[in-house]
Amino acid sequence: DLYADEEDAEGDDIESLAIPEPDPFETANRGLLHFNNGVDRFFLDPASKAYQFVMPDFAERALLRAFANFNSPATLVNDVFQLEFQRAGVTLSRLVVNSTVGLAGFIDVAEHMGLEGHVSDFGMTLAKAGAGSGPYIVIPILGPSTARDAVGFGVDLLFRPLFYLIGPFDFLFVGTGNGFLVRASYMEELEALREGSVDYYATLRNAYFQRRAEQLREIGVDVVARNGDPD
Repeated sequence: DLYADEEDAEGDDIESLAIPEPDPFETANRGLLHFNNGVDRFFLDPASKAYQFVMPDFAERALLRAFANFNSPATLVNDVFQLEFQRAGVTLSRLVVNSTVGLAGFIDVAEHMGLEGHVSDFGMTLAKAGAGSGPYIVIPILGPSTARDAVGFGVDLLFRPLFYLIGPFDFLFVGTGNGFLVRASYMEELEALREGSVDYYATLRNAYFQRRAEQLREIGVDVVARNGDPD
């Protein structure tokens, strides 16, 4: 996710990476990033600090695990679409084990059994089918993406059972809560990345593409720049 990408970037010299990516909307993207930073500063940062003050670490981690378990059906569907049947087997096993023995995912029993979780989404499915990344974009509130991954994000919503069980409006509320939990868990890393970057926009953009390239390599998709457009 976005905040995991930013955390991964902290320990690397991201600003020195020469990752060619299409960014024809850079001016607009910088404006949207400025807007997102304002939302962070005046709303999300204070709320995250208050949340971490009252929420024990073990409870925070348990909620994150539960949300990840709720999203597992989308991961499973994309594993199958990508013909990654071994990964699909792991995802299905994790879903069954954590939904039962793991008390709806609040406890990651599957990980202790050697069943490690992984990222798999429709943006990756499109990439494996040969779709290019398209232009880099910054989405209000959500952050860095590409045209391909933004489409994939919308499609993934259809693969999540909660979308149908509680309705789209309640799902949006729950999804916002999930995003807030993730945001809170990486609060210190985000602050360090902002303060340590000469150009936060470029750092964040490069971190996004680097992390995405790592995820795509896991399913056999090599990210090769072609005419300035990474796959």
